[in-house]
Amino acid sequence: MKYFILLLLCSCSIISVRPAAKQCSLPVFIASKNLQQNQQERTNSAIKHWNESVGINVFFDLGDVAWAEIEQNQGFVLISISENLRSSALATTNIIINSKKCIQSAKIYINSNYSNYNIDVFETIIRHELGHVLGFYHTSDFTKLMYSNIENSVQHPVDVSEEEIRELRQNMLSL
Repeated sequence: MKYFILLLLCSCSIISVRPAAKQCSLPVFIASKNLQQNQQERTNSAIKHWNESVGINVFFDLGDVAWAEIEQNQGFVLISISENLRSSALATTNIIINSKKCIQSAKIYINSNYSNYNIDVFETIIRHELGHVLGFYHTSDFTKLMYSNIENSVQHPVDVSEEEIRELRQNMLSL
């Protein structure tokens, strides 16, 4: 089976080319490692926010699970803190896309330089990265969750917009 790897660099630059990929497997299972307790709580809050906003459980948190045990399965995401990101990136989401242009799995890395960022901003980052896992791209509207940078003039954590919820629901109907 042929796989494509898409690297989305969030909070550092706007992606100008929109890849033709979507989330084809719901629910998506979340595994995490290297998160402090308050970060895990905010990750759970971000998952809850997406689930409540959409009206169904699109994400389930598995907690601290060995990635090697689940990475070959469809619909899994790993969230972890990384020391190997370039200094300007708050987070990076690596997405594996299969031959059907479906997102198979993803790894979300939060830059360790920013992992102790304001906890509300941390939750915005997790919500944003989970948006990529659902197939969302960056927007030019700085008030939206999928804006490519952290905007200090907006209230954090940033909520999913009605427009993003409608788009996700429409994509889910095509599954």
